[in-house]
Amino acid sequence: MIVAIAIPYYAFILSNGSLRLVIRPNPSEEWSLGLVFNSMLFHILHGKFDVDFRSVGQEAFIREGKAYSYFGILPALLRVALVPFVDLAYDDPTRLSCLLAVLLALLCKLAAFCTVYRYAIGDIRSALPFWPPLLILAFSGAQIMFLRPSFYEEPILWAGALSAAFTAYTLRGLLSDRIRDAKYLSVLALLAGGCMLTRVSTAMGTCAALVLLLGWNTYVDAKAHRLHSSDPAGYMDFFGDWMRAVRRRRFWQPALILLLLLAAAGFVNYQRFGNPLTFIDIRLQTLFSVVDERIRKIDDYGNYSLLRIGFGLMYYLFPVWFIRSDDGTTVFSQFATKAVDLLELPPSSFLLTDPLLLLGGMIGLATIVRRGRLSNDMRLGIAALAAGLLLPALLMLGAISYSFRYRMEFYPLFEMCFFVAYLVPWRGGVQRGVLGGGMLAWSLCLGSIAMAHAFLLFNRLSPRGWRYPGFSFYEVYVKRVLDAVGLGGP
Repeated sequence: MIVAIAIPYYAFILSNGSLRLVIRPNPSEEWSLGLVFNSMLFHILHGKFDVDFRSVGQEAFIREGKAYSYFGILPALLRVALVPFVDLAYDDPTRLSCLLAVLLALLCKLAAFCTVYRYAIGDIRSALPFWPPLLILAFSGAQIMFLRPSFYEEPILWAGALSAAFTAYTLRGLLSDRIRDAKYLSVLALLAGGCMLTRVSTAMGTCAALVLLLGWNTYVDAKAHRLHSSDPAGYMDFFGDWMRAVRRRRFWQPALILLLLLAAAGFVNYQRFGNPLTFIDIRLQTLFSVVDERIRKIDDYGNYSLLRIGFGLMYYLFPVWFIRSDDGTTVFSQFATKAVDLLELPPSSFLLTDPLLLLGGMIGLATIVRRGRLSNDMRLGIAALAAGLLLPALLMLGAISYSFRYRMEFYPLFEMCFFVAYLVPWRGGVQRGVLGGGMLAWSLCLGSIAMAHAFLLFNRLSPRGWRYPGFSFYEVYVKRVLDAVGLGGP
């Protein structure tokens, strides 16, 4: 029922109420950024990796007289399925692509929750409700706030969908003990590698999680061999046990698939920037007037820096960076001017938009960390997944740019820990008090849904680009809404 409601609802939001998911951009516009992936597909089919300069506009990277885009190629490749139905030379299917991505993410999240609910231990299923978590998964957070269809959001929505699929499949495999099968791990490798062809920061999390899961598998194999060997302690042949585990198909087959997909991503990078390890070369983005300033910040602080993590925590959790003091300056404005390239509206906080998800996630994290709640092998396997999904969040905290849509990188970790909270009952009614079906849980659930829609509106109204601290809330949001409904003044 939730999926049946979500499909037309997401389509309504993405199409601005028109339900037109494929549009034809105005030919009088100088740039039609919705055609970037169309152009990318046409060039790939001809063995090229540049794009039409007119399609990419100010996001172009110029190298040897050709225009390139830094976005992953998967959204372009997915358009192959639309060739018989859509005139990709002129029509923009970004809305449709975003809808498919967010629906895939929803299905995977619902499947993950239902899997955990099915394998829950003890009487937790009778103690905790079924509907509030499903509602916040479908109608709040990552499923709602980023429904602003553009070539900026499309890759991150697909990356979020692949990450959700990776999480759901991993949890199912861990709980059913099927994750030790070579075919099962190969599917995870395909998802992780496909993510690398979509968005590198998200992919670093899925790839790291897969590597840790392969390591966990070899550990379990080596431990099992030691238990059945003549040396129960296993110290005399520890290295040999690990080498035997690595030679097994369940290790080398998914590892080979992942390496092949990483090689494909490296080949694309080489064709674009002349280096397989370069996903973006800001020095080639010559259309921005501030490119020299951006290069200086990269040289001084790097694309990622531990020095920005405190600022990142403030941006994502305690957004006071836009509040002006009496002298007209704002909190951390000097640091932002020196070290931050992009500080984009709207200001928001996970504490405000996702309180129930965070509370459940904290219980799930405690379940992973605390011994005795799960079997040791299960706990280590889930910890491997959590450690991998933590990496994109850490990258966003220390990144040179802060954007509202980058919040998507945090949700795979939050949601995974939220799912784990439903696995094991805690003494003292911790889950019953926080995630129970009482007034608190339903209030937080409905509040999350309301806040997600409010910040979707703020996101839609927010201008893109560089917005250093200090802005007028009235000018950016209130006046624009009043003008849109015809109530604005002169």
